[in-house]
Amino acid sequence: MAILCQVARLCPSLVELITFVSKGEYTLGRIKMPALEQILLKGNIGVLDCISAPHLESLRITSDLSYMSCTKKYSDPSGSHVLEFLRHSKCSVRTMNIKWRGTHNDLAAILSLTPSLESLGCHMPFNRAFLKSISSLIPNLHTLTLSFHLISFPNVKLILDMVESRLAGGILKCIHIRQVGKNIIKMFAERLATLNESPDVSVRLGDISGSS
Repeated sequence: MAILCQVARLCPSLVELITFVSKGEYTLGRIKMPALEQILLKGNIGVLDCISAPHLESLRITSDLSYMSCTKKYSDPSGSHVLEFLRHSKCSVRTMNIKWRGTHNDLAAILSLTPSLESLGCHMPFNRAFLKSISSLIPNLHTLTLSFHLISFPNVKLILDMVESRLAGGILKCIHIRQVGKNIIKMFAERLATLNESPDVSVRLGDISGSS
């Protein structure tokens, strides 16, 4: 954290910050970074408590998944840190990419604070309630990526229902959903063809190999 303080002090015009933060490496002091537009953060997301970035446009975070995978009862606190960061920074984030094991309620709360969001990538488990909440949040969304373990047939249908309703508004243009079983992709082939009839729309279902 001391290094980050020095960087902020010596580089007041810093626009992009890419860093890995280990556990316990931050303090409660808040650093003002008025020119910062992009953050790519891996590791301890709690460092966001110490950063104020009112002009931030892009936030990409990956919490310490290796630590969580070996601790069954571990509750990922990343959501509360992101929420507090958005509240005290009062920034208009346009791009967000999240890879964590936080709660759906936290993510829904985060999205409610980012109405300016245009591109969203979620690499985490998600449920039906969260998928339904996307329909009423982030009105300016044009790019959506949802990725985790194999997605069931009912959830694929729910996602495509949501996508279809958002496409009608003319803003959502690019959607990538993975991982979906190859047989399920075949079952939705006709519907995908219909959704992709517009030349400026791309709706893809990706299988476990990454192809779509």
